[in-house]
Amino acid sequence: MKSKKEDGYNYSYLWLMVLTIFCWGIVPSLAKLGGLSGDLTTLYVNWVAVFAVALLITFIGKNKILRKLDIGQGWNDFKGYKRQDYLTMVGIGVIWPLIYSFGYFFSINHGCPSLTTILNYNWPIFYIFFAYLLMGQKANLRSFSFIVFAVLAVALALFLGEGVKASNLIAALGFGIVAAITQGLYSVLGDKYQLKPWPLTLVIEAVTAVGATIFVVFRQNLILPAIPTLGYLTIIGVFGNAIGFWSFLAGSQISHNNGSVAKTTYMMGLCLVPLVAVVLMPILGAEQINIYKLASAIAITVGLIVYRLTTRETKIETT
Repeated sequence: MKSKKEDGYNYSYLWLMVLTIFCWGIVPSLAKLGGLSGDLTTLYVNWVAVFAVALLITFIGKNKILRKLDIGQGWNDFKGYKRQDYLTMVGIGVIWPLIYSFGYFFSINHGCPSLTTILNYNWPIFYIFFAYLLMGQKANLRSFSFIVFAVLAVALALFLGEGVKASNLIAALGFGIVAAITQGLYSVLGDKYQLKPWPLTLVIEAVTAVGATIFVVFRQNLILPAIPTLGYLTIIGVFGNAIGFWSFLAGSQISHNNGSVAKTTYMMGLCLVPLVAVVLMPILGAEQINIYKLASAIAITVGLIVYRLTTRETKIETT
């Protein structure tokens, strides 16, 4: 169905938001079920994503109905980009998803998917910071107050929850925070440069796939996964990365261009990802979720929703 537009307002970010919630909600459980190290998971997931994105771009280019939905023009989207543009895409790809993927999957490997999910969804805090640093968007005291609230929510899962070995706690925490920082930075860069979503998604996936391959070969850690594990990684690559990365970027750009109300709605909706992911873990058989982990995910989700709903346009200034 074609996205509704009135007076230049594009509502397509709403279905992109829903698509991203689904695609990212399944990732932590499948990564845990895969059972591979963070670098191997990154390698296989992103190589699958490279081919999936290339196929999707080709399919869109040959389908008139999809092109009319404003989701891309196939390989024609690459026209007009210069060398500097591609270097910018490569630089963004090193930050996210290359460094992000290492942080995210290593955190899951050292800890547990629910903890990683909770840590990762502090990324809007880092978005606020980088939006001020790179685009001059000033956040009010409410933003900084929420940082304290989010830290307390994470502490609830760390100190009251179960399932994370003490020897791995620091590693899981550190890698999870790295993932949150890089995702916040990527979100700002996507809004700032407004590169077309499909070209940027293909380039950053290729950068991550090559970078992960070099890292794995250097560690002499390359193994061929078992068929079930390869199946989990393929699903992550197609949905979590290929489709999810594209829908996240496209929705972020559209909501950003529509103004603060749309951006608020989009960010508020994405706050549902950690809650959906934590709820899906026992359903998919990844791990049992105790009340403390679920409470922490709910606290962050509610906190982000309250923060976004109570942030008015006049409270964000651009210099």
